Amino acid sequence: MPRLKKVIVSCNGVREENSNSAARKNRNKFQITQAILEVAKDGVGKTRIMYRANLSFKLLEDYLAVLVRSGLLRVREGERKMYMTSEKGLQFLREFEALEEHAGLVTAKRDELAKMLAKTIS
Repeated sequence: MPRLKKVIVSCNGVREENSNSAARKNRNKFQITQAILEVAKDGVGKTRIMYRANLSFKLLEDYLAVLVRSGLLRVREGERKMYMTSEKGLQFLREFEALEEHAGLVTAKRDELAKMLAKTIS
């Protein structure tokens, strides 16, 4: 019987995982905000944000309220409410991407140091 693969789509791309892999790590508030702002760049409704950012309706409602209040999202009223990432939201995305890149470098350096230390202790 073939192994089932789970496909995970995120703002960082698409990846496959084996069905017997460890549980997916929960996202933090910055990662959830990033997902919402990425989806809303071109102006979308709540449903599209909810599905593309993989959020429950309750969590989506909470985040939309906070992001609109903080100026990261704009609301365009009309036949339906449309949410668009504001200039401040685009700045958040740029800063968060830089932070993630820096964190990746720090993690790589820490791993390199740990290997050096392991060689000296063993």
